[in-house]
Amino acid sequence: MASDIKIVVRDNVRALLRLDPKESGVSKLIELGIPNGSAQRVLKGETSVGLEVMSELARVLKVSPWQLCVPGIDPDRLPDIEPRSFRWPFRQIDPEVITGLVGTKASAVEQGLLIALAAAGVSPRKRDGTNG
Repeated sequence: MASDIKIVVRDNVRALLRLDPKESGVSKLIELGIPNGSAQRVLKGETSVGLEVMSELARVLKVSPWQLCVPGIDPDRLPDIEPRSFRWPFRQIDPEVITGLVGTKASAVEQGLLIALAAAGVSPRKRDGTNG
């Protein structure tokens, strides 16, 4: 079931303002330059707001407008569409050769790498516990 975007935006603005559950937040938005009526509409989550208001909210909250629409935003780990930068740590190995491996050659290199990493005391497992 799709989330109601008005509620998602309301909850995200509250999270980004780091409001306590009982705090309305209207005065904080007004202090940031959001007009009173817009602040109330956003924080009540009962009526939709226009793109101009979304853009202004994003600007004062220092996020991108689309981020306000992501359900359950974490102010300390904002969603991003940019790929994470990647630094190839091996000076003597061509990354194109490694990323082009398939099948049994890829499996053999992976097994060798797992053994070498274990010997170096490095856990190669992904943080979320998946392997794919």
